[in-house]
Amino acid sequence: MNNSLTGIPSTQAYFSHSYRKEDRDVNLFFWKLFHSNGFFFAIDPQSDDNTFNITYLERLMRSSDCFIAVVTRRKKPSTDVRVSSYTHSPYIAFENFLAELAEKPRLVFVESGLDKSVFGPADSGSVHTFKRDFLEIQENEFNEIVQDFSAIVKNYQNYNKPLAQMIDANRAGILIQSSQDPAGYSQEAVDRIEFLLSDCINHSSDILSPRVDNGLQKFIRKLSEFDLVVMDVCDPSITPEVLTIIQAKAIPCVRLAGPGSSAAIEKLKSKGILRDYFIGTDSPVIEWTNTDELNKKLSSYLNKFNLEQERKLYKTYDSALKYFKGAGRRSANIFISNPSSLQPVASKLSKQLLDSGIDHFQYRSNSSIKNGQQWEGELNKLLWKTDIFIVLLNDDYLKSANCRNELEIAVKRQNEGVVIQAYQCDGTEIPSDIRHIQYEDLRQCSEDEKVSTVLQDIEEELDKQATAIQKKESTGKITVLFLASNPEQTEFLNLTKEVEEIDKKVRSSEFRDKFQLEKHFEQKPGDVRENLLRYKPTVVHFSGHGDRTGELVLMDNNGLAAPVSMEALKALFTNAKENIQVLLLNACYSKKQALAISEVIDFTIGMNLPISDDAAIAFSTAFYQSIGYGKTVQEAFNLAKNAISLEGMLEEDTPELFVKAGTNTSTALIQ
Repeated sequence: MNNSLTGIPSTQAYFSHSYRKEDRDVNLFFWKLFHSNGFFFAIDPQSDDNTFNITYLERLMRSSDCFIAVVTRRKKPSTDVRVSSYTHSPYIAFENFLAELAEKPRLVFVESGLDKSVFGPADSGSVHTFKRDFLEIQENEFNEIVQDFSAIVKNYQNYNKPLAQMIDANRAGILIQSSQDPAGYSQEAVDRIEFLLSDCINHSSDILSPRVDNGLQKFIRKLSEFDLVVMDVCDPSITPEVLTIIQAKAIPCVRLAGPGSSAAIEKLKSKGILRDYFIGTDSPVIEWTNTDELNKKLSSYLNKFNLEQERKLYKTYDSALKYFKGAGRRSANIFISNPSSLQPVASKLSKQLLDSGIDHFQYRSNSSIKNGQQWEGELNKLLWKTDIFIVLLNDDYLKSANCRNELEIAVKRQNEGVVIQAYQCDGTEIPSDIRHIQYEDLRQCSEDEKVSTVLQDIEEELDKQATAIQKKESTGKITVLFLASNPEQTEFLNLTKEVEEIDKKVRSSEFRDKFQLEKHFEQKPGDVRENLLRYKPTVVHFSGHGDRTGELVLMDNNGLAAPVSMEALKALFTNAKENIQVLLLNACYSKKQALAISEVIDFTIGMNLPISDDAAIAFSTAFYQSIGYGKTVQEAFNLAKNAISLEGMLEEDTPELFVKAGTNTSTALIQ
């Protein structure tokens, strides 16, 4: 085996792997093999808003020379002894699917105990089995496999790169046409899409008819001119053939869905061509209801698509080593506080943290405060969100008003779990606020030694926190079933915004991996029963209308209101209550239903009066955010009521919580 790790590699791989701490050594073993055979890789940086950007992944796949995956196994949350107790990451399987569509050379190593056929035929030569306890024994065998794969990729590069250069880069096809239909795209919306393509990613664009009346052959030829396609996947004029061609050609695609598309999206999710693109709660579709929302979501999506700005290349073994050591660590808000005289140390530390994939704030070297913002206010916001506070001390620290303010806020938040790590880099004076904290004396160390010590401590703290969270987590998830209904001829409710805000808060919570959010709109009475039986949810959330008589308003087959009596609703939950612990009726006058159903469900929440859209959204998002941070239902309810009050709305007493007799109220839903 060639053990030289100093050469500059020339083959870019899309490397799909686990981000879990326990798989780091496996990832490093395989990456050493690939790097020594001339491969390097580009990574997809984590989005600030946790957006699942399939378009970016498609482009990253297209720009790569090959696809490599290391598929490790993980415990499956199942007690059925008849099935395998192990499973794989669905995201690695999806990326393998993208590689197959793009016809990239593939090499996949699958851990023993997993089904290899998910990743390709057994006789294809592209899928191999490894045992993590015998990697050193298999090293020579695997190195030969990688060497053979390298030769295959070289042939691919020689043949395909000239063809790829023939494509007109920076050009997008828009399969959307303006319409006077309120449910369609106005000229303003189409113009906005064209502007964003130009402004965000410097792409010119052509408007294409979503119909292929002139024949598929001309349509396919036209598609070959573009490196990006924008389309509305719910447009009835886009035939399945068109959608299939775009996906089969592996053209990066922005998939939009305009107003009133909820039912069409559910169809795509359950049995449409895009079914394989939905992974858990992650959707490939950008849903929008007005031009402002389209502008906000599409601009964020396209900014991520800007490959040269976003991707980070790892061409040296040391840089990849730092990346893999950091991959899978708990994300934490890290704040570096230092006087100006210690900026050289802070700058070196900031660079080392960035190289290790650890996000942080350092006012000069890595600041998230944008030009034009009020920096003092933004700085204080960051401090109140900080998890780990790094103090670089010398005698100038206490002379700085900014440093004193930063330290004061961090000390105040210690009882909230903020970790303060202090280092005496120079001088003799230690602030009285932190004399009770164990600090490290680095005065005799060089700058590089100081940086190395602080970096190591941060990495150890992040690993410790990740281990603590893993111990707290159980193997199962809670399923939140979001059901919504807004029949015709009833007051409009912004139900899409509500579920998006809930999803956003859940994704940013501590136990985000413990949530499974299932969303269903335009609910008819039979749909509610079917979804309860299908998902066996822990939490059922209904958003819609209620009336003074105690009836919830669902939808009939014609899209009109279908009131459901309190007795019928109680009977439904009595007979389909398996696993349900919480029922939240986010509808006007739903107190009566909640009180009645509290006889059979542990926790029920209803509204004693009409509730505004804004108050309903504030309540529900705060409720699920609190559940996501391990709060009990009672605590989450109290915080959700407070959220209404904090927003300046006078409706905090509208929600009411009812608890079934004998229910333990001290246990959190997520432990």
